[in-house]
Amino acid sequence: MRYFESKEKTAELLRLAVPLMAGQTAGFHPISYTVWYEHLAKINPALQGALEARLADKTPLSEQETYELFSKYIVTRDADITERLEAQLMQVLANVRESAVKLGHQAAQYNDSLTRHEERLQQQIDVPSLGELIAALVGETTRMRSSAQTLQEEMGATTAEVGRLREQLEKAQGQALVDALTELHNRRAFEQALAQMLTSAAESASACSLLMVDIDNFKRVNDTYGHVFGDKVIRYVAQRISLSIKGRDVAARYGGEEFAILLPETTVQGALVLAEQIRASVARGKIHRGGATEQIAGVTVSIGVAESLPADSVEDLTRRADEALYRSKEAGRNRVMSAVSARPQ
Repeated sequence: MRYFESKEKTAELLRLAVPLMAGQTAGFHPISYTVWYEHLAKINPALQGALEARLADKTPLSEQETYELFSKYIVTRDADITERLEAQLMQVLANVRESAVKLGHQAAQYNDSLTRHEERLQQQIDVPSLGELIAALVGETTRMRSSAQTLQEEMGATTAEVGRLREQLEKAQGQALVDALTELHNRRAFEQALAQMLTSAAESASACSLLMVDIDNFKRVNDTYGHVFGDKVIRYVAQRISLSIKGRDVAARYGGEEFAILLPETTVQGALVLAEQIRASVARGKIHRGGATEQIAGVTVSIGVAESLPADSVEDLTRRADEALYRSKEAGRNRVMSAVSARPQ
């Protein structure tokens, strides 16, 4: 979604949004601000209605409810934009096809007419009849040229329109699948990629793996240093993950402080190696807070690893990776654990 409010208008929206956000239990993060921004700007009627109905009970919005509002009324709205642009593009192509078919019929009729005129010329014909034939031929040729010129003009306009729609479509598709804070894939994109990965793995009888990554003690980080620094921690971990993966691997922000990493054609042994690299990379880093002189260390992640089984659904593989992540937390955090189930040999 691209916003078109002026700088002065957005400053006023920020001033109004901050006290509203302060009255909720959700943090001061981009997801929460986007919900309140679109509500106050009155650019998302569906969100506005749902939010006003929810606030009627006078209880603060929770973190989970904020993410649900964002997912239902903002992410889904952007997906609807994509579908609408696709429909517009299909209509443009249908119009071009209709024009081309129409011209094709006219060309066929023109060809038939030329054939008839040629047959007449092969017979004895008087001067007046010859004049009539020439006049008819000129008229039909003029109409054909006009139709061809009209189609050419339509094709030029259509080319420009298709280019514009394609640009908007690519932008909308990208925005609908990207997490605003980390610029990783969002949960919607993750679920699509995971479904595709499992289908490919089943067709090729190969293994694939899923990593679920969670920032340890993240609530304590927020409570100690504030939500602005909390967002910085999330971006830092996202960066560590991005630098660790390669090729067809897919990293996504699953929600809050949790991430998911898809590893096509990777066994649990290979996935454990990568998971340990990510864990160590995060643990040894330091994050600047405020001025460049203050650094915060001790940010760690716990990781759960699961390898796909032949009949796995998206829910099956995600559940096993989540269970492995939970065991990592239970075992003391800052560690990697794999799911109990193993792929049959």
